[in-house]
Amino acid sequence: MSVRSSSLLEDSHYQPFAGVYQTSMIANTGSYEKRFKELETAIKTVWASTYFEEAREYLKSTGHKLDEEKMAVILQQVTGSKHDNMWFPNISGVARSLNYYPTEGQRAEDGVGKLAIGFGKAVVDDGSAFRFCPAKPKKPCNNLSQNSSSQKNFYALNLDQEFSPYSNSDNLITLSVDWLKNHPAAMKGIFSTIEPFTGSLNESPRAEGIKIITFNGMLKYDMFPLAPVVDDILKIGAEAMAKPVEIEFAINTERSGDKKPDFSILQIRPITYGSDSSDVIITDEDRKKAIVYAKRVLGNGNANGVKDIISIIPEAFSPSEMKEMALELEKLNKNIDAPYVLIASGRIGSSDPWLGIPCSWSQISKVQAIVETSSENLKVEPSEGTHFFQNMTSRGCFYLTVNPTIDGGFFSYDRLSKMNVIEKTKHFIHVRADKALIIKANGLKHEAIIKEDE
Repeated sequence: MSVRSSSLLEDSHYQPFAGVYQTSMIANTGSYEKRFKELETAIKTVWASTYFEEAREYLKSTGHKLDEEKMAVILQQVTGSKHDNMWFPNISGVARSLNYYPTEGQRAEDGVGKLAIGFGKAVVDDGSAFRFCPAKPKKPCNNLSQNSSSQKNFYALNLDQEFSPYSNSDNLITLSVDWLKNHPAAMKGIFSTIEPFTGSLNESPRAEGIKIITFNGMLKYDMFPLAPVVDDILKIGAEAMAKPVEIEFAINTERSGDKKPDFSILQIRPITYGSDSSDVIITDEDRKKAIVYAKRVLGNGNANGVKDIISIIPEAFSPSEMKEMALELEKLNKNIDAPYVLIASGRIGSSDPWLGIPCSWSQISKVQAIVETSSENLKVEPSEGTHFFQNMTSRGCFYLTVNPTIDGGFFSYDRLSKMNVIEKTKHFIHVRADKALIIKANGLKHEAIIKEDE
């Protein structure tokens, strides 16, 4: 059973909260007394989460006060099946009706989705998932590695584990995807096998060879019409809300007897992405003088009054020190009294410290624009699809992704380092421009710049 929040501000169409409050999973097994006590504790944990630092910081950043909030608790049946003493859905995912990062042959209006094995925490918290286009799921990919998932672990609910808000607040555990080898039915439609002699793909869950996650059975061979269902829901939702939407869903393919696989919509919310009516013009002169130039951007408009930049020091970056970087950002964020631009390598807010800095957004609550850059030893996809990503963009924070080897974007650390240095840590430098920075983002044309005013 899922015990989750439903509040007035959380379900707002204008500044929806995504994952700010607690969601707790309970096994609902054992004696009546045990089940009742765990349910009671889970409900208290959800209510108490309105007072957590992350929730208070988010309320403050959106201009709301805690006494404006009204909280209810929802009990939801958890989609999935039992495998030994574990419970999990075969597939969880997130999809958006507007894709600001379309690849060749796709349009922004075709939308974007991300899939993962097990519970959706792998998508909305970790950002570790398989990317697909709901409107064009069968678009071929020339590179096999780009058409398979790098997911190594998945989340499951241990039915033998008692609920405790202190040791693990959501009560989920991680398992290696190799665990599924003893459960071939759970792999059906998700895994493909690279045959050792021919190098071709075999979709049988019992085939021998190297297993990779492709979701081919769902997306390519229509074992379950996943993409058409997602595409229809996104279009209906966008029409009903009169703006682009995001959904969270789960799929169970292992129902007993003659029951067909089911598709559960867990949540739907509008996408808030800035002022799409703003006519943002970026000139050749802007590009020439830019500190940051991005060809992948979410958000639209101009940011005014920002003079501060907190940037990763390129030569100090190390993927093994991501947790330390999160603490440095928290300290820098507390010491600054104005909005700022954050420039960092990897996926900001990832719970996987090998993919990016595992900071909560309360640790960077004053940020106005985030620039995710790649490096030689860390190349990951943008944060699109995570709760962190949704909350930042709903606050009007621009999201820029810079990857020089792919799209020609750039980040000039030399220009930045000539500004006034305010503070320096092991991995970051805080600088301040003499005049307010010029920040322009045109999400519809996939272009943004950050430069000094003259």
